[in-house]
Amino acid sequence: MSISSNKGQKEYDSIIESTTTASQAVRAVCNSDGSDILGGTVPTVLTGGEKTIATGGTGEALGGALSTKSIYIRAKLANTNPVFVGDSGVDKTTSQQIVLYAGEDVTIDIADRATVYVDVTTNGEGVDYLCTS
Repeated sequence: MSISSNKGQKEYDSIIESTTTASQAVRAVCNSDGSDILGGTVPTVLTGGEKTIATGGTGEALGGALSTKSIYIRAKLANTNPVFVGDSGVDKTTSQQIVLYAGEDVTIDIADRATVYVDVTTNGEGVDYLCTS
């Protein structure tokens, strides 16, 4: 299969699609050599996990150092209140955050899992995540 871009009509050899969870899809457009349309390589490793915050009010790192290309984060379905995703200063009262309610998600292109932080309103709630590298 080939597709053409609007810029210079360059041909791309294939589209790779894989479904992750209910109606969520990850799509990469790549050349036959495995490089993506921006010249990098398509991620080949998936690392999943979860982060539960015992006591809300101070953000906690999503996990330890892990080289990533992107991280898909979804608020746990059982959460009763929002969770907050951001940098090391994230907490439920700052403006440096993304607010996610139960089942909502966000994908962040970032180089290291340890630089993404999560905070919660309700103790014991959290997120599930999937890193690509």
